[in-house]
Amino acid sequence: MNALKACVENILRNAHNHKWRMQGLGMLRTNLNDKSRLHVWHADKAIPDVSDIHDHPWDFKSVVVVGSIRQSRFIEAPLYGETYNKLKIVCGEGSCSVSPVEKVLLAKLCDETIFAGEEYTMLSDELHRTTPESGTVTIIERVKTNPVSHANVYWQSGEWVSAEPRDATREEVDFIVDYSLQKWFNS
Repeated sequence: MNALKACVENILRNAHNHKWRMQGLGMLRTNLNDKSRLHVWHADKAIPDVSDIHDHPWDFKSVVVVGSIRQSRFIEAPLYGETYNKLKIVCGEGSCSVSPVEKVLLAKLCDETIFAGEEYTMLSDELHRTTPESGTVTIIERVKTNPVSHANVYWQSGEWVSAEPRDATREEVDFIVDYSLQKWFNS
């Protein structure tokens, strides 16, 4: 883990040598290769009221390099739970809906906190909400991709608020990377 942390620290110290994207969940991300991405999280950079319960078009495994995240897992439960809006979207830039909004009942299964040095996996159809400790760095690797790039998003009230990725500004990169370096890398 020390070697991985040193590698991540090198990327963060040379952040402007990488192409960064900002995701509305409060996540700065850069591709490491065609299957893996480095994520740097900061709760203050999440879009207000973003629709944060979702699934993915791929299975993945993730390691928490520094910090911690809480994964809250949910299921659609037709006989009990709380009412949510559900929308199927095309993932990525230019996210758009591909289905009408429908009402569903969601039940929370569990909360799990993953700490530095720990790994977790998520299947594509697992509904979850990720709540990061600001400054946390994770590396995610897609391990199985489905043939479609659709995902489902859920929210309780109001309109759907997209977490669509976009190019990060230099100020966002500096703010999030500097925060992580100061918190976890003694800078």
